[in-house]
Amino acid sequence: MLSNGHSAPSDGGLPNLYTSAVEHMIDAAQRSVLFSDVMRKRGNHYREHLAETAPHVLDYAVELVIDGRTLERPVNYALVRIVPPQRGGDQ
Repeated sequence: MLSNGHSAPSDGGLPNLYTSAVEHMIDAAQRSVLFSDVMRKRGNHYREHLAETAPHVLDYAVELVIDGRTLERPVNYALVRIVPPQRGGDQ
């Protein structure tokens, strides 16, 4: 047994090294594909968010009052009015 707690490679040490290397490469490739897919979905979501008339982070129904991009001196702001939620029943 070696000082790091692992056994020294037996007769088939070199093939085990190749097997481990191939398994590591497959794992790295799979993780790369998954990471790319997550980043693609995140990018698509971001583009949809930017395409909204008045993109906001909070999930409220809003009415656009003034779009700052259409002013004489355009700005990256919008004035919106939050629509009160509909109340159901007798409250």
